[in-house]
Amino acid sequence: QGNQLYYFGSNGDAVTGLRHYDNNKLEYYGADHVQYRNRYYQEGNKFYYFGGNGDAITGLRHYGNNKLEYYGTDHVQYRNRYASQGNQLYYFGSNGDAVTGLRHYDNNKLEYYGADHVQYRNRYYQEGNKFYYFGGNGDAITGLRHYGNNKLEYYGTDHVQYRNRYASQGNQLYYFGSNGDADKAAADKAAAEKAAADKAAADKAAS
Repeated sequence: QGNQLYYFGSNGDAVTGLRHYDNNKLEYYGADHVQYRNRYYQEGNKFYYFGGNGDAITGLRHYGNNKLEYYGTDHVQYRNRYASQGNQLYYFGSNGDAVTGLRHYDNNKLEYYGADHVQYRNRYYQEGNKFYYFGGNGDAITGLRHYGNNKLEYYGTDHVQYRNRYASQGNQLYYFGSNGDADKAAADKAAAEKAAADKAAADKAAS
């Protein structure tokens, strides 16, 4: 009937609701018996999207202005969970959209998702004058990071890279320069100055 599609079951009646057919295919017919096309359907806390041919989609769905959703092999939209495509990882929020930007989760953990919604791994991210580094598991690192040819960086408990400041690890003092790399000469100088000051204080106390 025009652009409306119906399906009549074995008893001759037009069906309503979800209809599974063939090899893991799924359709939906409304209370008016018309097949859903290019629209969502919600059943309980499950969301489906039916494409232009009436089939429930699976996998990634790009829509709107750089928005992205994901539907599992059961056709249900992912919410508050990860999905991977090849070696790319995405996270879908409570509204079903893939997140972008920084994502805080669990106990002081931090991830970053680019404008393409893909999680950063083994790479830097700069926000204003703050630098972060995301490791192989996608989490922003804290503490010392050895890299390159004997280079060293440091990230605080807030995951931000130290620049132009000191950090101590155990009894070792480090100084991190304007590019974030440890400056051994500056740290040795500071350590020597501290030792001299401590000795002077001890001598003064002893006299």
